[in-house]
Order: sequence, then structure tokens, then C-alpha cells
Amino acid sequence: MRPYTDRVKVVLTGPAVLRPAFSLLRRFAPVLRVGRTVVVSRYDDVSEVLRRDGDFTIAAVNAARMERWSGPFILGMDRGDAYQREIEALGSVVRPDDLATIRRLTGEWAAELIDAARPQGRIDVVGPTSGCRGRTGPRRCAGCGRSSMSRSSTKATGPGGPPR
Repeated sequence: MRPYTDRVKVVLTGPAVLRPAFSLLRRFAPVLRVGRTVVVSRYDDVSEVLRRDGDFTIAAVNAARMERWSGPFILGMDRGDAYQREIEALGSVVRPDDLATIRRLTGEWAAELIDAARPQGRIDVVGPTSGCRGRTGPRRCAGCGRSSMSRSSTKATGPGGPPR
């Protein structure tokens, strides 16, 4: 039964459902509260939540998923001691003088993604550009060897988490 429920999650959390759903939310309920969960759908509200990250939790939403996928990771942490240690560790490996290299590589990868998407006439700017750990560019993931433009890589990055 698990594979079927996973497929349903992928469909319900995919762009074909989320885009029209968030369009309706922006129009009729831009700040929707369901129990202890609040969903914001307008740019200004999302920006405010991101600026006030100390007032909102991400751990309740992402921590379990992050831990299942890769172990404790900064994207599943609220501010605190563990978060601060992760920030410091990341700061020790990415230096300000890396910026030029990061810009160059990002530009190259973006150009490749655009070229690959051109025949379809559209691009998903989230799915194909993120995914597996160890990603080395838009061609292959160093962690698993899959093409980062593959459907399985896109599934792995959706709100439902990695496929099981």
C-alpha cells in the first residue's frame, strides 16, 4: 500500500495541484490557519515569515523528513545550539572568496538547464535544479549517479520528501 500512497502524495504535492491551490489561497485566504499550522501564500507574507524565522518553526515541518533523508540537517532545524553549530560548520567550508567560482558554476548549470528545457518550452525552476546530496551539476548526481533532470530526481525534491 505504501507505494500507492507515495504516488498520491507526489501528485497532491506536485505543481499541477499546488499552483492552482495557491492561486486560490492568494485570492481568498492569503493567510490560512488550520489548527496550529499557518500557510502563507503571498510574496510579502512569505518574505516576512522568512525574515522572522525566530518566530516560526521549521522543525515541526521539516525535521523528521530531513532526518529520514540525510540525518540532522540545517533545513530541518529551528534556531538553537545545533543550528548554530551547523551554520559555523558551513561557514568554515564556504568562504567569501568562493563567490566567483559559485557564480560561474551556477551560471553554467543554469545555462545547461535552460538549454535542456528549451524543447519543452517551459522549465520547472525547483524540481530539476535540486535533489540528491552530492550533486555536481545538472548532468549527474555524484551521490546516486542519476541524471538530475530525471523524473525520479524531481520526485525526490517535492514537498512529500524522497520516494521510498
